Amino acid sequence: MTYPYEQPAQSPRKRRRGGGNLPLIIVSAVAAIALAAVAFLAYELLQRPAGQTAAASTPSAQAEQVAEEEPTGPPAQPRTRTAVKAAAEALWDSYAVGDYGAYWDAWAAADKKVVSRKDYQRRHRLCPSAAEGINWTVKRVTVKGDRATVRAQRLYLIDDYTFVYEDGQWRYRLQPDIRDEYQTQTIDQIVAQAKAEGQCA
Repeated sequence: MTYPYEQPAQSPRKRRRGGGNLPLIIVSAVAAIALAAVAFLAYELLQRPAGQTAAASTPSAQAEQVAEEEPTGPPAQPRTRTAVKAAAEALWDSYAVGDYGAYWDAWAAADKKVVSRKDYQRRHRLCPSAAEGINWTVKRVTVKGDRATVRAQRLYLIDDYTFVYEDGQWRYRLQPDIRDEYQTQTIDQIVAQAKAEGQCA
């Protein structure tokens, strides 16, 4: 028996919440994006040469890399009489002012092995040249390939000097008697002989 206005009893129903699968979809999308990013980075690292860092792609890093690849040192001198004359004058200017380190620097590689820069400077420190301050005057220059001959005068002495072309520069070759002196005597012996002959200032 039912009373008026009473509603029949209904069995309870579970309500479905709209969008119940949304969190799962978002997580899946984020994971897919992260996986794609990792794969892209891995591909970039594999394509990049060994030892190259990400900073190498920046403009400043590229400029530094170009600078490292460019050759250093003085520009190459031409194989001309003018270049040889300039090299000879620079060489003898160094000697005239007592800059024996710079003078030694302009020697050919083979002659640098005969006496070290330090010992050569020591030799002139112990026995300064009596002709220091007097320069050579270049009289004539002849060039044949990688070899040149410079005729120069210092006071009353006129002699021929040899220059060779090494690593883009004209280098001075020691006179045979000077080379032999350093090969057969110690610095102390050379100085003692020069003092005995009155060659020291």
